[in-house]
Amino acid sequence: MARLMRGHYWLPFSRVPALAAGAPPARVRLLGVNYVAWRAPDGRIGFIDEGCPHRGVSMALARVEGCALRCLFHGWLIDVSGKCIEVPAEGERSAEIGARVPVRHYPTVEKGGLIWVWLGEGEAAPFPDFAWLDLPEENIWMTRSVWPVNWLQGLEAAMDTAHVGHLHRGWHQPEATEDAGAGGHASLFAIQPRFEIEETAYGLRSAGVRKGEDGTSYVRISEFLPPFTAMTPGSLDGAKGEASLYFFVPVDDRSHLQFFGFFSQHEQLGSFFMR
Repeated sequence: MARLMRGHYWLPFSRVPALAAGAPPARVRLLGVNYVAWRAPDGRIGFIDEGCPHRGVSMALARVEGCALRCLFHGWLIDVSGKCIEVPAEGERSAEIGARVPVRHYPTVEKGGLIWVWLGEGEAAPFPDFAWLDLPEENIWMTRSVWPVNWLQGLEAAMDTAHVGHLHRGWHQPEATEDAGAGGHASLFAIQPRFEIEETAYGLRSAGVRKGEDGTSYVRISEFLPPFTAMTPGSLDGAKGEASLYFFVPVDDRSHLQFFGFFSQHEQLGSFFMR
């Protein structure tokens, strides 16, 4: 599964504000492999294997020098573009030797409030064409957390509408009304859903159908985009055009990064969550 994800998909690994220019390099673990990421003073992002190409010392311990990282063991200097530009112990041959040092560097993209990385070999796959990626920054609200469970368990929970009326009762029940005017939340507590699944060109669409006592149906539709993306209905203060976003990015077999948030075409979400 790691080979599939690495070779075909861009992976989000950080929120944009979390990687500050000039800050120490951050450890990043994805698909069972360790990396480091840092932002240079000019705004560019470096993303390389954690182990120094010389002796394998962690580059998370390296010193930031301008737009490069200096390994604390022998002082090898790796720049933000993934080139070894200095090998101090080689003296006059430093640049010559450095130019021959293979450093695994990975391209990154900042979009939708997140930083994405391509870990595959060769040319990168086309970047995801999510409509919300081009919304103004204030129309996207995103969180990042580390969950100590396999990524597939997180994805399954996002697509499982049956648990919403139980696990999230404390959140949704205050909003519920008899006529389901608050986004249909009242129906979440009375009737168990019947699932209807439709294959789409991009994955699966899942509908959780709940029958009301008056004969009407409340249909809660979620989208699944392989391998780790889900979108579920969102409801923010009665505004229109929102959805919840989830990315379940594997750290390893036992943990994953969960990115969760909302997007809206009509409301500035920063102001909403500050209320």
